[in-house]
Amino acid sequence: MKARQYAEALYLATKDKDDAEVDRILARLVELLMARGHRSLLSEVLRELIRLTKKRASSASVVVQVCAAPDVEKYAAGIAADIAVLGAAGLARDIQYDPTQIGGYEVRALGKRIDRTHKRTLVDMYHTFVGGE
Repeated sequence: MKARQYAEALYLATKDKDDAEVDRILARLVELLMARGHRSLLSEVLRELIRLTKKRASSASVVVQVCAAPDVEKYAAGIAADIAVLGAAGLARDIQYDPTQIGGYEVRALGKRIDRTHKRTLVDMYHTFVGGE
């Protein structure tokens, strides 16, 4: 596992926990890292956790990026479902327009992103046809 994955797991495990529970979770993480021979990752995990915490704390809104204004209504059901998946249903929405997307939408909130743009689909298809480069 990478430090970022450990940090993500730690962030989710300690969210909304009291100090005693956080201490127990941290002690278990150190035990796990030592058992797996990943003790050297501990400082990197903590740096990633701090970065992740700052990033998610600064996310006070949901950014919805679409190609054009009519796409907001066209993809409203999918956008709402993805916002719920990200756990950001109560946050304010910030609609942004990017004509290079061609179609579809992208939702970003709480340091996470769901990309359902046609641009992403086309780029993935290109890489598949070209040989995965």
